[in-house]
Amino acid sequence: MATSRQIQKWKNKYDDVYKVPVLEFEFYFRPLGREEYRQVIIQDLPIGDFQEAICAAAMLEPADFDFGHGRAGFAETLCDLILDASGLHMGQAQQILNEFREEMMVFDNQVDCLIKEAFPEYKIEDIGNWTVPKTMWHAARAEYVLQVLRGIPIIPIDQQAQAILAQQKGQQPPQQPQPQKQPMMSPQERAMNSPLARPEEPPAPRRPVERGNGPQRSQLSEEETMRMLTQSMASHPQGGQQIDPARENNPAGDMFPELSWFTSEEQLKGEFD
Repeated sequence: MATSRQIQKWKNKYDDVYKVPVLEFEFYFRPLGREEYRQVIIQDLPIGDFQEAICAAAMLEPADFDFGHGRAGFAETLCDLILDASGLHMGQAQQILNEFREEMMVFDNQVDCLIKEAFPEYKIEDIGNWTVPKTMWHAARAEYVLQVLRGIPIIPIDQQAQAILAQQKGQQPPQQPQPQKQPMMSPQERAMNSPLARPEEPPAPRRPVERGNGPQRSQLSEEETMRMLTQSMASHPQGGQQIDPARENNPAGDMFPELSWFTSEEQLKGEFD
């Protein structure tokens, strides 16, 4: 019988160790790798020898058990258990893959992979043992490293899950609904929808533009108007025209402006005579 110390050594070396009691015996074995399984397959052994070879390759305790000359049925039973634990049965690999794919729909498992991709120095097994605050702290920084610094787009978890499930079922992944575009109207349709094509429905009249109610000038009374005219006549005699001393002695210039040039010439000539 193997001790707990020996079992721990096996687990450190082979990861998984199985214990199977058969009658009065206790068998400890490990799963086989794919390459180990190929090495047995290429020998093209008979079924009995094939089962014994599988048991001999995977058995840990008892290591010297003679399956060829022992009781019948031991090799057959243990070989089936070893192949099942190793995932080497026909179609079992695809089944195991689908099971692990379903596990990746869980948020916790995706976070572990996200952190592992951003910080490869951590092991996924160690990340799974972290507390939730520590895991989310690393997850937030992993998203920043991948999206911002490396430019790697991260698909939302729900969309990724739907795409993988649809791929497994052989269906197209669900697509986001696209907004419906309004069909373009032909010139004939635009003409038919014009208000001019429906005389029974005249176009609505335009609304008058509302002007602001600003301050308006108050209308002057007749007395105020006469008083303003009287003041203007007093300050500007002769019909409201301001008297120019230079033009006062030249009435012709007021009536005939074109003759004012000759008058100026005569005055200028007279000064030099």
